[in-house]
Amino acid sequence: MLLALLVASPANSRADCGQWTLQSDSFHERANQLALRGSVQLRLRTLLVRGSEAFVDKTDLSLAQFSVTVLSGAFFHSPTTGDPVRGSAERILVSSQGCTVHLLGNARLSQGNVTITGDRLEYSLEAGRIVPYPLWAAV
Repeated sequence: MLLALLVASPANSRADCGQWTLQSDSFHERANQLALRGSVQLRLRTLLVRGSEAFVDKTDLSLAQFSVTVLSGAFFHSPTTGDPVRGSAERILVSSQGCTVHLLGNARLSQGNVTITGDRLEYSLEAGRIVPYPLWAAV
């Protein structure tokens, strides 16, 4: 069974990321979460996130607000300027509230011949660049 969801960023979000497409081979729902398994793909304009398992956390039943966590994932982004960006992490978190990708656990981002690694990295889709975590966030 193929699951395909098409949702739009809420009008009141701080940034309009556009429509999100989420696909997987199978899914099951529990409480306020969808669990997706097998060939998971999240697409948003010039962003593609892939993994074998993902969880969609919903804050309401209409999916107006949600976040997607992809386990052992990889992503590819083509910013409007500059080289494409590739990333991977144990967990990749994408939220409908803003256009930011959080890479958690063995995080890695590459653009051109530059590679950055760390336990936590944050990437802005709007700016097409890494957003530094404040020092207190690492505690």
